[in-house]
Amino acid sequence: MSRVQRSKVTSDTDSFRGSFFVPESREDWLTLAKSSGLLKKALGSLAKFGSGSRAKRKQHVLFKAIWSLPLDIDQFERDAEKYNLSNVWQDACNLVASSQELQRYLSLVGKPQEFALLTEIDPSWPGSWAPLGKRKRDTAPQVEQVLEDDKPPSDESVTNTTLLLLLDAVLRLVPSAGCEFTMFRVAFEANFRQAAFKALTDGALWVKGDEQDIRAILEVKKGLRYDNHDKIRMQETAELVSWLKKSYTPWNEHFNGHKVLFAEDGDEIWITFALPTSTYAQYLSQDVPVEHAFLDITTYGPYRLDLKDHMERLCIVIAAIVLRVVYSLRPH
Repeated sequence: MSRVQRSKVTSDTDSFRGSFFVPESREDWLTLAKSSGLLKKALGSLAKFGSGSRAKRKQHVLFKAIWSLPLDIDQFERDAEKYNLSNVWQDACNLVASSQELQRYLSLVGKPQEFALLTEIDPSWPGSWAPLGKRKRDTAPQVEQVLEDDKPPSDESVTNTTLLLLLDAVLRLVPSAGCEFTMFRVAFEANFRQAAFKALTDGALWVKGDEQDIRAILEVKKGLRYDNHDKIRMQETAELVSWLKKSYTPWNEHFNGHKVLFAEDGDEIWITFALPTSTYAQYLSQDVPVEHAFLDITTYGPYRLDLKDHMERLCIVIAAIVLRVVYSLRPH
């Protein structure tokens, strides 16, 4: 196929009127929807979708997702109440502070050469947290596994990342958790009137014994977030929308109605909360526009993996999220 033919195919598969950008406010979305001729359209009107990792621009506009500017990690504790985490926050702080292995690990963050000299008999050895230190010490480049969204998840599609090791290590601080982080690539399929699309995540937090009861999803990229900001946000939006569309209890109140996404982009971790408006479920279920239907998305970060203070704060956030899930599973 010639370069001209190839360009024409690409253009035909994602034709878009006007300039595209990821809206950061509802005013942004209104401007974008008007300029692209999509103001009076809905997802059900599209004849073709891209997969979650290759969402089309029209598709993203009609997701009606509003990505507000990222918030600094200092803001998270002040916002904990928004996500139903304020009443577990102190418990999370206590778990992190009381784990001697975790504290030894934190003392080694950003010191790969010092960690490399340790053995298991050294008093500074971080015990069950050692795999995280070993991975940071390893400088051999990793090959990123690229899988198509329409291929089913399998045992061979496990992605071993710092994020997954960290999440699992924090979860193990909670006794009898009743939930677990999985490294299997959980897939969601969103069906609409004329077409459907599938989104493939890099893992999830689900309830043991009920793999349909997913409480958070994971997404991992080799590069830094701002190196490919729009594409990453488009993919994460597609995953959140397909999760909401599939979920049998889409508007649960575990996090005050928010969906949670953990993302690792290079050596940085971001935590995202997505809140659908009260009419968003109706919007996803019918083929016409619905007034005031939006998905409001807030991201906190970056948490740097090589900074002790960042890692300690991140462990507290993860512990709080896990505790909220654990408490929701226990009899009231």
